[in-house]
Amino acid sequence: MRLYTYIGNIMNIKKLHYCLLPFAALLTGCFDDSELEVDTRQYITYDLKALHYPNDLYLTGSDGTIELPSESTDEVDYQNYENVYGALDGWSTGYKIRLPLSGVETDIDEGTLAGNIVVYDVAAGKLLGEDKFISRVSAEREIEILPTEVLPESTSYILAVTAGVKDLDGVPLRKDYNYEQLAQGKVLDGEASSSDAIAQIAQNESLLKQVGVTNEVVYSAAFTTQSIMPVMEAGRALIPDDIALNDSFSHLTEIAVGGGGLSKYDTYGTTVTLPYYLESPTSVNDCKVLTLSGTQLTEEEKLAVRADPIGSCPALYSWWEDSAKGFVHGGNTALTKKSDQTVPVVIYAPKGWDGTPLPAAIFVHGITGWKESAATMVASITSRDGKKGRDRLVIAIDQPLHGSTKTDGGRGVDLDGDGILDITATSTDEFENKSVYLNLSSPLTLRDNQRQAVLDQLALRKALNNTSFIEKRVGTDNAEVSLIGHSLGGIVSTMVSEMSQNDSSKAGDEFKFTTVNLAVPGMGLTDIMLNSPLLSGEVVSEIKASTDVQLAVASMLGLYDESTDTPQEGLAAIDAYRLEDEEKVVKFENIVYDMVAPALLQATQTTVDGGDPANFTTEQANSAQPILLLEAVGNCGDGSTPECEVGVEYISDNVVVNSVEGIPLTGTEPLITHLGLDAITADITMSTDVIKGVIRVKSGGHGTYLFPYEGPVNEDGVPGSVNGHMGYLNESMAMQQEAVASFINSDGEYVNIINPVHVEGEVPPPVN
Repeated sequence: MRLYTYIGNIMNIKKLHYCLLPFAALLTGCFDDSELEVDTRQYITYDLKALHYPNDLYLTGSDGTIELPSESTDEVDYQNYENVYGALDGWSTGYKIRLPLSGVETDIDEGTLAGNIVVYDVAAGKLLGEDKFISRVSAEREIEILPTEVLPESTSYILAVTAGVKDLDGVPLRKDYNYEQLAQGKVLDGEASSSDAIAQIAQNESLLKQVGVTNEVVYSAAFTTQSIMPVMEAGRALIPDDIALNDSFSHLTEIAVGGGGLSKYDTYGTTVTLPYYLESPTSVNDCKVLTLSGTQLTEEEKLAVRADPIGSCPALYSWWEDSAKGFVHGGNTALTKKSDQTVPVVIYAPKGWDGTPLPAAIFVHGITGWKESAATMVASITSRDGKKGRDRLVIAIDQPLHGSTKTDGGRGVDLDGDGILDITATSTDEFENKSVYLNLSSPLTLRDNQRQAVLDQLALRKALNNTSFIEKRVGTDNAEVSLIGHSLGGIVSTMVSEMSQNDSSKAGDEFKFTTVNLAVPGMGLTDIMLNSPLLSGEVVSEIKASTDVQLAVASMLGLYDESTDTPQEGLAAIDAYRLEDEEKVVKFENIVYDMVAPALLQATQTTVDGGDPANFTTEQANSAQPILLLEAVGNCGDGSTPECEVGVEYISDNVVVNSVEGIPLTGTEPLITHLGLDAITADITMSTDVIKGVIRVKSGGHGTYLFPYEGPVNEDGVPGSVNGHMGYLNESMAMQQEAVASFINSDGEYVNIINPVHVEGEVPPPVN
């Protein structure tokens, strides 16, 4: 079901809300007397045809996945966020649960929520402590339940609301009529699933009574979190044992770099062949995108691509499957390879390296970056120049769908053979588009771009074991390798680290990293994007500009009728109308966005859970894995004035936010908590244990580990010019790079802080 159809359904369901909109003249009918409830107490609706998520009454699919009413037809669009749950074997491990209130609109007394909204852990046989989740009522009159700790995968819970929740007049919530009938064991007319609901509600209430829930239960739902690790473990097991870099030292390609003889390192190129589990666009014959360069699209062709971007390039919206194109999940881990990709590799080596085996560090770049981004920090790693430690190699590949024509093109795609990348998320290129990777149009694709990125780095790690010029760890046949990730690379590296552990994950030592170094990562990807000062505007604009939103707006303005008009005609009509009255179009875009965003974002994050570091921390937090994390905290907050002095002070990370008020599982700080990291404020040496720590950096910003491009805050509350501040910022960069280098060179037992003035000494309080 497309958004413009969905809009019509919402209009029927929530007529009262739309009667209050200033655009009511465009909408029809409000409640009449026959629709009024006799009992005006507020309640949570319980409709077996439209249950609130999560609820395991939907977990009935014959393939082990959630079964939605929309899946009753043969053709189901799983790129559509409303249907994407049908590809999953459970619910989110950490996204907020939303329970809309119905009835008279009297404010809820939020002081009555504690103890009357409960979550029961079925396996443990006890209620979760009230510090494990937050309950509140939103401005949209929805009860929201937000976990403060990530829930374990494949684990069952019961969520319940009792009549102890009251409004400010002291009036308690009541049961929805349907819930009351089912709780009494009565079958609802025309509802085949009544017996399942009766059984679930009876079990819910029985178990809750056993643990002391005495107030009347007015709503309950059993739910099971989705599986995370089984598919990733299956993918890791498919990495070939004999994988290696494709060239020996004598056959490496030497790459000339700027600076000539002044360069502090040598640069080489080779390739590695990686198993790839997504479809790959190859030419204009199977993929047309708006960024096609040499083969220009006609205006009619452009309109056709806009009307159906997925149909115009299906490979760009693919996801992991089994051989029968079924969904892979905990009950079906038969992941099927779509191709082998031969991927360029860049190697940075000490000046004059002769091929003698050296230890290595893998560098993982961020969104819009490329493998050569490593060049900004390799000098601190490749040659120690008399500092404690050893020379080593830095090795990098491009993330999926990244690459630059300034080098070898990486993993970008030139569809028409003109030498210009038509598909790449790397910012150096004319047609850069980060949404080809951060693909909100297809949540399954976004998740599997993330999962593919993790497997790529694991495959590269394993390849180094079989590469002759990489030094072996003492007493093993496996390479001596550390891991460094920045931004999205830090996010991916968090998951790579988790998948490299050799405890219950059974990874084996062939994936082991001596140290793991994470620069400005975070967790809770959807809310990171929506709350990032740098990214949020782009993300919201992308959603508003999407075909579905534009056609919904056209429909609301009377410009498009799905039954008689083609999508191309609808888009042409809204384009023309925008020229006449853009202000009105923007208002309607905002209305549509506000209508669909809550469900869209919930579906997206639930899907992306499988590729979110929030679900990849347990093993490494409880192992002897040395971890060093860099966080950009600034020294004045988020950029608001007068807290921040313009031109003097530095704001916190404006790309990957440190934390978000009211969203406890989003940002860098919750990741720090889940990894169990301690604050590092000065030189630290561990003689009996490994270091698991975080350096909170006050100077610079998101990118300062690589290069100092973010100056003090400006009048707009964002990082300003570096002019006049380069010396100070270079100190901050040097401090961060030396901290990582010393950590790597000590095997995780020492961190050298050369400029502690740049390090925050206070630990921020947790955000709820």
